[in-house]
Amino acid sequence: MLFASGCAVLVSPVIGKWIDRVGLIWPLMAGSICMVVSAVLLTVYFIGASVPVIGAILGTAGVSYGVLNVTLQAAMMKLSPPAIIGVSAGLFQTSRYLGSILSAVVLGLVFGSGISSTNMQSLGYTLIIISLIGCLIGFYLWKRLRQS
Repeated sequence: MLFASGCAVLVSPVIGKWIDRVGLIWPLMAGSICMVVSAVLLTVYFIGASVPVIGAILGTAGVSYGVLNVTLQAAMMKLSPPAIIGVSAGLFQTSRYLGSILSAVVLGLVFGSGISSTNMQSLGYTLIIISLIGCLIGFYLWKRLRQS
């Protein structure tokens, strides 16, 4: 988690400046694609990989998190009516907390019987599915952003 969190922290200010220059669409797409790539890398290369490779894979996941966290917050601010921006921010944070709870449930279900390479593969497949769903949501948001 240190690699992922560290990369997310490092990339966030850069992404904020990128959003200021190019808007929300390109960072949204880059973060969504990076999310899928990191899930595939985790599934294919994580088991039996060296520590630097594991760090690079987790770093890729962290970059995705950092990019999407900043981009989705900026999109929320842009698409929410000014009269309810506080409500939107509260719902955004609530959704993040629900996502954290859901991830703990998934980890418990996958690794409840123990940590093994088979279970790690199951986690990877789950992450790929969730990442693809996230990409579909990103494409929907991309269309909304283009209309506004």
